[in-house]
Amino acid sequence: MEEEPRQPANPEIPADVLKLRRELLSLAPDRKRLAAFLASAVAARKPAHAVSYVADEALAAHLRDASEGETAWEAAAIHDADAALLRAAGFAPAARLEDVPAGSADLLVVRACFEFAASPVALAKEFHRILAPKGQLLLHVRRKRSSLLAWAREAAGLADATRKRAKSAFTPQEIYDILKDGFDIEDTYAQGKFFTVFCELVASLFSGVLPETAEAAAMRPGPLKRAKAVWLAMRPFFWLAALLDAVCFWLPKHEMVFRAKRRMLWVPRLTPRLKDGRSIAEAALGSKIGTAVGQD
Repeated sequence: MEEEPRQPANPEIPADVLKLRRELLSLAPDRKRLAAFLASAVAARKPAHAVSYVADEALAAHLRDASEGETAWEAAAIHDADAALLRAAGFAPAARLEDVPAGSADLLVVRACFEFAASPVALAKEFHRILAPKGQLLLHVRRKRSSLLAWAREAAGLADATRKRAKSAFTPQEIYDILKDGFDIEDTYAQGKFFTVFCELVASLFSGVLPETAEAAAMRPGPLKRAKAVWLAMRPFFWLAALLDAVCFWLPKHEMVFRAKRRMLWVPRLTPRLKDGRSIAEAALGSKIGTAVGQD
């Protein structure tokens, strides 16, 4: 029988744990790049009220702090341990997603959620409920690819011990099909260059900690300090990886952020197809991802 995901109860989060988790965010080039992009997207939107649902209190706090008080932030927790981290990071109260009032958010930032959802469509409907008319969704997912990186990630067995993963990654068409009845996808940002992501995978493997999660090791100062030492030692490899990524610019990227606008109603709509079998949305998304903001 498959073991149920563990949800460690830890109502008291030491300040040094929060500090180390925030420092580890700044040491991971890909996570740092994602945080910077999301912060810039929030700044461009200037929402009055935003909700983060990112399963990572360091990222949620970064987005809140980057808005410099111009946006009222609320953080939705995925489970009790995540709620404790969010409260310790200054989010009060750290509500569950279902507790966020309908139509209250001008912007919703989502990361690491569709991969763990039994029904991504049901979760997307909840996003639609929370957002105000003309509200905007920023959705981060891994892109499904047959690659050495995908194989290495599976072989490493790195996974959030507090959550059960339902799906490892998505194609652009799968995301369109999930969102299409309630959202219009406006554009897509692609990131996650091969060599940098591979180096981050190696660093996580050697440190033995996934610092963005609420697993037991990521909630204690000792393992986090050892992880920090590993990530600092990996800096020369990250510099080399960045150089190789720049040289091998044609290599595909492995993460996507979709910017989508809420439709007035959640209404099923048909998907017209081109002669080659692709939907119009799939063709458009493929073009956008190829040319879109995927630059650093």
